[in-house]
Amino acid sequence: MRAPLLIAALWTWMAAAYGQSDSSAIQHLQEQVEANPRSSLAHYQLAEAYLQQKNYMSATNEFRAALNGDLQPSWIEVASHLGLASIFDLTGQHDRAANEYAALKQPIQPDDPPRTAPAAFRSYRTAIGPEPIQQIEPEYSDEARAAGLEGTVFVEAAISADGTPFDLQVTSRLGFGLDEKAIEAVKQWRFAPPPPGQVPSATVAVNFVLPSKLSRWHLVDASFKPPDGASRPTFMTEPYPLGAGVSNKAIDEGWVISSIPRAATVTLQFDVDEDGVPQDFQVFAASAPVWGNEAIAVVRQWRFTPGVKDGMPVSVPCTLDLVWGQKIWTAETLAQMREKLSTPAPRQQATPPPKMTIFSAYILEDNTPHSPYSVVLSVIIGADGVPSNVSLIRSLTPEYNAQAIQAVRNWHFQPVLVNGRPMPLPALIEVDFTASQ
Repeated sequence: MRAPLLIAALWTWMAAAYGQSDSSAIQHLQEQVEANPRSSLAHYQLAEAYLQQKNYMSATNEFRAALNGDLQPSWIEVASHLGLASIFDLTGQHDRAANEYAALKQPIQPDDPPRTAPAAFRSYRTAIGPEPIQQIEPEYSDEARAAGLEGTVFVEAAISADGTPFDLQVTSRLGFGLDEKAIEAVKQWRFAPPPPGQVPSATVAVNFVLPSKLSRWHLVDASFKPPDGASRPTFMTEPYPLGAGVSNKAIDEGWVISSIPRAATVTLQFDVDEDGVPQDFQVFAASAPVWGNEAIAVVRQWRFTPGVKDGMPVSVPCTLDLVWGQKIWTAETLAQMREKLSTPAPRQQATPPPKMTIFSAYILEDNTPHSPYSVVLSVIIGADGVPSNVSLIRSLTPEYNAQAIQAVRNWHFQPVLVNGRPMPLPALIEVDFTASQ
C-alpha cells in the first residue's frame, strides 16, 4: 500500500476550492467540524475559508483547533502554524508571528518522505566494483565555480593488478570542465588490488560541491543550444542570494519545504542575448508555481560572455535546472537530488497517446498503483471545466513532461458541483506513457 499522498502546496489549493465568500461553503465546512470535532483537517479547511473572508478571529480559533486535533495528515501542523503566523503578520502582531515560525524549527515527518537514492549510490564515497583505498578530491574548473554548478560526475575505470585505474570514461556528465577534472582526480585514486588474472571495472562517483557558497539556490545542470557554427555562451557573473533567497510570495512555501524537509526544483529556459544578458524566460517545469518566478528573479541578475558566430555575438538558448533547499550540500543531498531530477524515460519505440487518470486532491490517501512511466500533474479544474495552474508533481524527461502538460491543457472537464453550484476543484492527473501491451 502506498503512503498517503502529500502535496506541499495542496493546503492552499484546498482553500481555493473551499475558501469562498459563499456562506453555503462555510456552512458545509462547519457541518464537517461538528461531525468530527477532532479532525484537524476539517478545522484547517474551515480556518482557510475564514481567512479568505478576512475573518481573522474565527480563522485563528480554527487554526488553534487544528493544532489541538488529531494532527492528521501530518502536514497540518506545519500548515496551521504558518496560517497563524500569516494572520499575526497581517494584523501587526509580529512577535506572535515570530513565535509561530519558531515552532517550525523542529522537523516534522512527512506523510510521503523523499525517496532515497538507489542502494548502489547511497554513499558517494563508495564504488560499484572494487572499493577505492585512496581518493583525491577533485578541483573545480573556473567556469563551473563561477556558475555555482554542483553535482556528481560518474567515472568508469578498469582496475589493474596493482590497483591503478586505467581506461577511464565518463558515464554521466556535468560539463563545463568538471568531467575533465573528475578524470584527473580518479587517475590518482588507488583501489584494492583485484584477484590474480582479473581486470575488473569500477564505477565511482566524483562529487562537486561548493560549501562556501552558502545559498539555498543550487545550479545542478545547464545546457546551451548554439546555432550551427556558433560557440556557446560562458558563465561570467552569477550572484546567488544569501539568506532565504526568496520573496515574501514564496516564504510560506519555503517554510514548509524547510520544515519537512524537501526541496523545490525549477527548470528554466531563456536566451542569452548578444550582450550576455538572460532574456525571454520560460518556466519549463517547477515543483510548485511560485518557484518559477523566484528562479527567474535569481537568474535575471546573471551575466554571460555571449556566444559568437562569424566573429559576431549571437543569441543562444539556455536551459537550467535549479534547486532551492539546504544551504550546504552533502553527498547524500546530491544523491537525493540526482534521483529526483533524473527519473528514467520510458523504454519504448513510440509514444502512445497519453491516457489520463484523475485523482481528487481532497482524497489524501491514494492506493492506486502507478506506472513508473507516468507524469503526475496538479491542476485547478475551474468552474467552467477548464484546467489551469498546471504544474509538475512527478516528472519524467523534459519531452514527456511537455507532452503531458500540453495534453492536459487541451482537455475540458465536467464542472464539479458543490451544493448545486460549479466550484473550482484541485486535482491530480496522471498521464501514463506506458506502451500498450
